[in-house]
Amino acid sequence: MTPVSVVPRSTSEPYLRGWVVATFADLIEELGGDPQDYERRFHVSLRLTDQGKEAIPAAPLLRLMEAVAEELSCPDFGIRVGLAQGQDSIGPVMVAALNCANVRDAYASAIRYLNGLFSAFDIALVDTAGGPRTVYTLKVPGESRQFQQWSLAVTTKILPILAGPSARLRGVYFSHAPLLDQEYYDEVFGCPVRFAEAAYGVDYFAADMERSIPRNNPEIRAIISDYLDGIIASAGLSLEHQILGLVRELLPTGGCTLEVIADHHFVSVRTMQRRLAAQGLIFERLVDDVRREQALNYLRDPARSISEVAGLLGYVEQSSFSHAFRRWSGTSPRSWRAENCRPREA
Repeated sequence: MTPVSVVPRSTSEPYLRGWVVATFADLIEELGGDPQDYERRFHVSLRLTDQGKEAIPAAPLLRLMEAVAEELSCPDFGIRVGLAQGQDSIGPVMVAALNCANVRDAYASAIRYLNGLFSAFDIALVDTAGGPRTVYTLKVPGESRQFQQWSLAVTTKILPILAGPSARLRGVYFSHAPLLDQEYYDEVFGCPVRFAEAAYGVDYFAADMERSIPRNNPEIRAIISDYLDGIIASAGLSLEHQILGLVRELLPTGGCTLEVIADHHFVSVRTMQRRLAAQGLIFERLVDDVRREQALNYLRDPARSISEVAGLLGYVEQSSFSHAFRRWSGTSPRSWRAENCRPREA
């Protein structure tokens, strides 16, 4: 009997959803491999009957992807899987996105639910000098090359569905070194592709993000949102994880307050405070944690001024950001950037 790894409700182990493994088994077979052998070795099921509600431990799945790529001589396994899956890889999250008013709202909706449904990573949508950017933060140790390539290959299929066939990515960047020739990646993604970056993600054109989505239906979106909220609730996803995702969305707006967070959960501030206290959480500490994490992402972008970074983190005064950063790192934002973001030698 094929083993099925499902994350228990009480575990804190990073996990993904069953949508991720769609077409895995088929491609492994095409490459001459045995899907059941990989299932046995890594204790992960590649053929789930109710994919959306199945939570898969992320660490063994990422190891499986790396093993397939190496053993079956397929260094672009993640890309092939992602392109084959397209929008199916995120299931009803895509349905909710398609029923938003415009592409930016669709991405914000998708990121909110993906961050809620997948505890193995966080995605942030940030505005850079060149345009919008998604930044992925993976919470699983070890090699993640194939998973990175899967993530961004899926994006190349999703953007034209939301923004129209003429939409294209502005750029793609990976934290690992290239596994194939540069020309291959440029052709697959249709845009400049960078490697050995501090993080991984996608750059977009601002005009594409502002495009409206025709035939969107708020009623369908509400129905799908209820369904996704139900999956999150039944999975026992921590309140902390949900709040952190909202804080990431709200900080750049300057409106990241407990009142706004409570509104997103359709409860009063007092009720939200009780829920946080019941889990030993303090809202201000959660905000501080996100600011510290996002500060490093923003500072790695040399095009951003220190004052711009302060604003994106919700600080009215740059001096307040500088004081906070020194508390986190023991140095100033400018000194940290000079030490950690030196240009790579050619």
